[in-house]
Amino acid sequence: MSYIFLLQAGGTLAGRDELKANLFYYLLPVFIVAIVVAAIFFIVRYFTTYKTSAAYLEKQKSRPTRPSDIQEVARVCQLVSEEKNLLWQICKDNNTSNILYLVRDFAILEDLFKKEFAVLDENKDESSKSYLFSLRQKIKDGYGQGSIIKTSRAIEEKTVFTFTPAKGYHYKLVLVENTKTDLILLVPDDLMSSDEKPVSASKIELVFGGSDNVFYKLRTRAVRYDKGKTGNLLVVVHSDDILPLQKRGAERIDVNMPCKFASVKTVVVGTGKKENIKYEHSDKLHEGVLEDVSVGGCRITADLPIRAEQYIYIEGPMNMRDTDSAIGSIVRTTKRSDGKFILHIRFLKVEVATVNRILAKIANFSS
Repeated sequence: MSYIFLLQAGGTLAGRDELKANLFYYLLPVFIVAIVVAAIFFIVRYFTTYKTSAAYLEKQKSRPTRPSDIQEVARVCQLVSEEKNLLWQICKDNNTSNILYLVRDFAILEDLFKKEFAVLDENKDESSKSYLFSLRQKIKDGYGQGSIIKTSRAIEEKTVFTFTPAKGYHYKLVLVENTKTDLILLVPDDLMSSDEKPVSASKIELVFGGSDNVFYKLRTRAVRYDKGKTGNLLVVVHSDDILPLQKRGAERIDVNMPCKFASVKTVVVGTGKKENIKYEHSDKLHEGVLEDVSVGGCRITADLPIRAEQYIYIEGPMNMRDTDSAIGSIVRTTKRSDGKFILHIRFLKVEVATVNRILAKIANFSS
């Protein structure tokens, strides 16, 4: 009996040893996998934390721009090859830091564009200047420079407001000071001497442009008129009643300078696929005032009641300095309260150099 008991006990011990060996054999891979998973977790966590750390971000921000960075900007902004190559050339020539960060600090990038424009302007490279301006606009659109204005306290000084009391008549007021309680606006002389100027305590609507070419309608109240060093001032109260308007397709220049215009007739030249329309303007020029201009068109104030849907030749200082010309069509005509007419014109034919001069003025790349 004792012999049998010893055999049974020995068999039990051997089974336990075998079970332990089998458990170790099966648990070892699980243990190894757990260690690997834990290691991966901590490694990923380390790099994730590091990539969001101030040290990593500063290192990435200050490193030179790489071709892969240019590719990323090109993807976001949908750049054509000429724009992408120009951006890469600018970054190489100026040894710029990471462009992926510069596009979010547009003031620095604007200085680089202005510097590049000066070189292209000296070389009279109108084609490259066109790509420079399209590159500039696409980056502004792609990376959303600026934010929506929700209060008049956020409006920058020197902002131009448009006051339109009557159909077709636009008065320009400039913000000279934004105080804690009021906006102080410089009033033009023609509005000051007009019966249409806002009276004290009256509600008024003003339109102004912010960054990204977004325009707003501000509803506020006139307080009083003051006399300033630079002219007559209108004080209006702060307001949060601001309505974003539709974004304009093109930025404008307020010109308000004399211009000339003439009627235009069209002549069809050639036949079939070689057919082309030639515009011929009359030698008889009329006097007008070029109110504002963009790359897409302009507004002219005239004494003549010219109908819409007619071709017109415009000649004047479209960048407020050089005399340029363009062919356009009159979209609509508006009669002002003073009897004059505003011609709203869409450009049909304008030289590349003229467009570049307008864009240079809008971007403050030229005097």
